[in-house]
Amino acid sequence: MAKEGYTVIEQIGAGMNSNLVFLAQCSNGEKVAIKQIDLNQLNNNLEKETEGQIAQRNDKIDKEVMALKRVTTSEYVVPFYCSFIHLKTLWVIMELQEGSLRDVLKWKYPTGLEEEPVIAHICHRVVEGLSFLHDQKMIHRDIKTGNILFNKDGVIKLADFGVSAIMADKDEKKTTMVGTWQWMAPEVIDPGTFGGYDFKADIWSLGITCIELAFGAPPYSSLTPNHVMMNILSKEPPSIKQLASPSKQISNFFSDFVSLCTRKNPVSRPTAQMLSGHKFFRDMCSPEDMKKVLLEGLPSLGERFNLSTQQQKKQAQLKLGGLMISKNVAPGN
Repeated sequence: MAKEGYTVIEQIGAGMNSNLVFLAQCSNGEKVAIKQIDLNQLNNNLEKETEGQIAQRNDKIDKEVMALKRVTTSEYVVPFYCSFIHLKTLWVIMELQEGSLRDVLKWKYPTGLEEEPVIAHICHRVVEGLSFLHDQKMIHRDIKTGNILFNKDGVIKLADFGVSAIMADKDEKKTTMVGTWQWMAPEVIDPGTFGGYDFKADIWSLGITCIELAFGAPPYSSLTPNHVMMNILSKEPPSIKQLASPSKQISNFFSDFVSLCTRKNPVSRPTAQMLSGHKFFRDMCSPEDMKKVLLEGLPSLGERFNLSTQQQKKQAQLKLGGLMISKNVAPGN
């Protein structure tokens, strides 16, 4: 389908690598999400990038589109419709989602979701999604709330396959360190010690995501990347029970589920298929309750984007103001 088949309504997101996300309407009336990547802007950055960085960036774009095509048939993955280039801009058309679980934590539950059955429902969807991906010989490599989306019915789906990897076979090991620091498995940070990593890296990330869902942020969220990696490698796996408080109780089933996911030795870490029958999933909220928890009182996509943009501008102005004040203060005053 060509660009003429879509009417852009409003911007709903922005990301790295010149990515912009828009809400649009198809000629048949259906609303979709369009990720636009300005290839001209990318080309303008060529002089600033090494050949390796250019190849890595182009490879990331190609891999994401290929991965979307590979997994779009799954009910646990955000459906990919098509992609095309218009005026040197890559358009990636996907099913419209109402946001990410990161949005829900930010705008509704900054200290974490309030009910375990809600977290159980989310985790069960993610486990089933990972089971599908791993059967397709694919590692997601960036599981976190920001990459777990939901649609207008509150249905949870996995997204963002920009750093995913397709394995030649299930015994293959990867050694490239990719993902987001706080959610990285020990073997991803230090593949040399562990002999590389495989699908089990996603399971560790799921365990960290559980902590994020329960408390609003992953472990070590206030530390620098280097300190995060040092803690993941040198300390015992994070215990969700130790984070519990009188106002935030953690059940034994939930604690056991997280402990299994965050076993430091990937060999002893269960597969997604093994986790699908865990007792934590005996008490999950209904789809109707899920929709209410996620969507009720949540600002619209456009409102959230505009508010976030305003907050970022205000923070930048405050930072700039602080720098100017510090320059004007004489030493010793």
